[in-house]
Amino acid sequence: MNFYKHHLGDYAAATSHLTWDEDCAYRRLLDQYYKREAAIPADPKDACRWIRATSARQRKAVESVLHEFFTLEADGWHQKRCDEEIVQANAQAETNKRIADDREARRKARFVNDSSTGQQGRNTGERARVVHEPSTPTHGGREPSQTPDSTSQTPDTRHQTPSGGTTSPRTPRLSTPPVGSAAAGKPEAPTTATWAAYSEAYAARYGQAPVRNATVNGLLANVVARLGGAEAPLVAAFYVGHQHRLYVSAGHALNLLVRDAEKLRTEWATGRQVTGTQAAQADKTQTNFNAFAPMLAEAQQQETDHAKH
Repeated sequence: MNFYKHHLGDYAAATSHLTWDEDCAYRRLLDQYYKREAAIPADPKDACRWIRATSARQRKAVESVLHEFFTLEADGWHQKRCDEEIVQANAQAETNKRIADDREARRKARFVNDSSTGQQGRNTGERARVVHEPSTPTHGGREPSQTPDSTSQTPDTRHQTPSGGTTSPRTPRLSTPPVGSAAAGKPEAPTTATWAAYSEAYAARYGQAPVRNATVNGLLANVVARLGGAEAPLVAAFYVGHQHRLYVSAGHALNLLVRDAEKLRTEWATGRQVTGTQAAQADKTQTNFNAFAPMLAEAQQQETDHAKH
């Protein structure tokens, strides 16, 4: 990415407590995150090298910012806002590319159509000229005589029917179409059904067909390999109707379907959609339970001891 949105008010509110070095480290880490479209390296030393933090004070500022604004995962330090912006930017880039490709295809189609119209006009004139030329062979370049010649009038049975009438020459038979076309038993690709289900649901939701290219084909193959050819189309259609904030903001891009394939399959099978809000609420509920579990256990034990006495 060569561009990303920077909301001055939001940034100032979130970073007003930072020192000069911490603010500089945070801005540079964000720039590298968006530029590389990748998480910050897990090793703080590599992160410092990314943003040229050389002094002890600068390296300390980097570590402080990483722990406050980022989350350490298997592949490095992630930030949810950055990941969402990158997914949305990539989806927009695909849309822009598709629009440009469609515009170029229409331009070429107009050019081909105009060329075909001109050629058709020339062919029509050529056919008209041929039709009006005499079809009877001449003798030595001379026109045949219109006066009957009784000395050479022998029966011509080439065009006679059994009833004695005559028929016009037969119209030439059209050649049969070549064998081996696409409709002649070509096996269906494993991803065909999944793409059909995804694109139909996508068009119903967004009012236009999704982009298909080599990257999309690879993602579809990944989904089919992980979910199977029978369930992959159903899960793909279910995903396009999902209301998770990240899915909606990304325009239900296929890379998120691949990332959460097993999770989405479970939600499809159970008929439940787990949104970001619901996940946060579940985590909060579990945290509260963990906090009060010892006290509940102690109260139950006291009731048991009281009943024994």
